[in-house]
Amino acid sequence: MDAKKRIQVRFDNIDISNIEESPLNANEQDEATFKRLVKNIKKDGTLTSAILIMEQPNKRYMCISGHHRVRAALKSGLTNIPCLIIPEIPENDRIRLQLSHNDIKGTNNEVVLSEMTRLLSKDDFEFIDASGIELIQEDQIIKYEAQEYSYINLCLLPSSKSEFLQMIEDLKDNEDNILITINEYDELKNLLTLAFKNGFKTNGSAMRKFIDIVNNHKDEI
Repeated sequence: MDAKKRIQVRFDNIDISNIEESPLNANEQDEATFKRLVKNIKKDGTLTSAILIMEQPNKRYMCISGHHRVRAALKSGLTNIPCLIIPEIPENDRIRLQLSHNDIKGTNNEVVLSEMTRLLSKDDFEFIDASGIELIQEDQIIKYEAQEYSYINLCLLPSSKSEFLQMIEDLKDNEDNILITINEYDELKNLLTLAFKNGFKTNGSAMRKFIDIVNNHKDEI
């Protein structure tokens, strides 16, 4: 972009009373999410992400991005909030910025998200949207009580075949029978489904990873 056309941005803490909302805002937030936002601001005592505002001839600022954060900050008792400030720009550019800020967002990797949430305390969950997060706990123990066997067909990568066959032989020599109940099978199926959504392409690659996990954690297992 031409340097002359670049939007100049500065940072400052601004009095909320000097910030007004834009005439139109298509972004909506449900009541539960707004309450959680207020709760987070009260806990932190400040906004932890800056609002984007635009200068105006009347010496007040127009909010471009962060309407709900401004409302939540006001409800939380804050008087000054951190803001990114830009000079007045044409209406079409202002609307483009507003819509792009509302629209551009990523998606969560479910495996990484589960790993991150495991580091939270129980009380932390009231500050985030935990709906749809499937937690995988380290201390989940599978109890082997089934007395029935079933058979499955496996398609293995050549590099995995020999190790898998050796694993079977090792199991034959083990006096302890390893059995999986129907409920535990469903849990394993859900985990494998999640794994395939996040990168596994073939049964062989999944088995390769399974073998690696067993080999790397034999002592723990």
